[in-house]
Amino acid sequence: MERNRLLGMIIGVVAVVSLTVVVVSALGGDDPQLDRDTPEGVVQAYVTAIAEEKWADAHALFTPELAERCRVSDLSLDRRDNISRVSIDDVQVTDSTAVVDVVVTYAEVDDPLTTSSWDEDVTFVLVDEGGWVFDEVTWPYFPCRWDEP
Repeated sequence: MERNRLLGMIIGVVAVVSLTVVVVSALGGDDPQLDRDTPEGVVQAYVTAIAEEKWADAHALFTPELAERCRVSDLSLDRRDNISRVSIDDVQVTDSTAVVDVVVTYAEVDDPLTTSSWDEDVTFVLVDEGGWVFDEVTWPYFPCRWDEP
C-alpha cells in the first residue's frame, strides 16, 4: 500500500512539472531575436517592421538605390493582413549575396468554429554593403518592386 502511494505521488509530481513546462512554453512564446548582423536577422527585422507597420524601420533596411526608388509611404500600399507566422526555411550565403527562404503562414477566422490557413513561400535576396540590406523588394509585393519604365 505504501509503495502504491509513493508511486502515485511521483506520477503526480511528474505530471505537474510537465504541465508547468507546457504552459510556460506556450505563454512565453516570444520568438528569439536573431542577430541583426546576419541575413536571417535582417529578414526578421524587416518582417517584424512590416507586421508592426513601422514603415521607416523597414525602409532603413534598403540599399540607397532602392530607398530612393521606394519611398516610405509606398510600403503601406500593398500590406498583407492575417499573417500568423513567418518561419525561416533556408539560408544560403555566397560572397556578398544571401538568399533567405521563408514560409509565411496566413490564418483567417471564417467564423468562431472555423479557421483556415495557408502558406506562401517567399525568397528574400540581400546584399552585403557593410551590413546586410535589401536591393529589391520581393514581399509583400510592394508597388516599388520593379523599376518604372
